[in-house]
Amino acid sequence: MGLRPQEFYAISPRDFELMAQGFKNGRVDQYRQTRNIMFTMAKLWGSKINTPAELWELPGDRDVPEGQSDDELKKLFEWLKDSK
Repeated sequence: MGLRPQEFYAISPRDFELMAQGFKNGRVDQYRQTRNIMFTMAKLWGSKINTPAELWELPGDRDVPEGQSDDELKKLFEWLKDSK
């Protein structure tokens, strides 16, 4: 993360936690870009893989909060449109 010792001891634990989470999210985004490039190359070479997640599973691929499937979100948006 690039913190010097003085900077590390000057920040609060909460701030450090947020910085670490942001650093992790940045790394996962980089991995996601790499996975998408690999998926594109594999599809061009004739692979039978259908989604990038089949090629390489990353943190957050399975994290769909309960009540937020695609169908449920579509129903929610339709309800919001109708209520106006």
